[in-house]
Amino acid sequence: FAAKCRPVQITAAFLTAGVLLTGLSAAAARRAERQLRVAVLGQKQEAVLAVSSRGQTVIADLSGAVKNPQYVQRYLREQGITHCTLLLSGSRNLAAYQRAFPAGTVSALYLADDSPLREGQTVCGVVPQCSTGIYTAAVGDALLTTEGGAAEITCYGQKIAVLPAKDTAPQTALAVIRWGKAGAVPEDSAVIRLLTGETGNNCLLTVPPDGRAAVQVLS
Repeated sequence: FAAKCRPVQITAAFLTAGVLLTGLSAAAARRAERQLRVAVLGQKQEAVLAVSSRGQTVIADLSGAVKNPQYVQRYLREQGITHCTLLLSGSRNLAAYQRAFPAGTVSALYLADDSPLREGQTVCGVVPQCSTGIYTAAVGDALLTTEGGAAEITCYGQKIAVLPAKDTAPQTALAVIRWGKAGAVPEDSAVIRLLTGETGNNCLLTVPPDGRAAVQVLS
């Protein structure tokens, strides 16, 4: 085929193919950026969330386990995420986050409980702020609300509920994720129901703008 074509035609064919591949790659990148990604990380009875949308990532530590920062650090590294917009944590594992995340990795840090920090003391390169009770943060196209060991994420008209397995209130949402030791789990009304405490797996929930959620087990 090449022998029958003039050099200018071959060059034009390669340029056209390059433009098409570049366009497809750009479109795929835009779709990926618009996806809501919710990772549930931690040991079997623990949970820390990594919520990403539109290039922003917020970490919400729900259980406060000392090893949670290690799981977050590994996940972010594997996903190629080098910066967190916000870290929500308790005081129990602040030292572990300090070791896991160098200065410049986190833009803001909010504590969900009182901590005996010195005035002006920094953690992960920033001065922690206190935010006891309910806290709400925007994450790209999503809105994350946390209270104690529970969280609610809304995005594209859908709701994702994350809460302790022992919570007896049934939930209605696109996805319900329950962590910790499960007893009698309520009959939640959800397309996706995850009991991470029973499986012991870290998982990643992705929700594109069309709402077709999918779950991936992380190694």
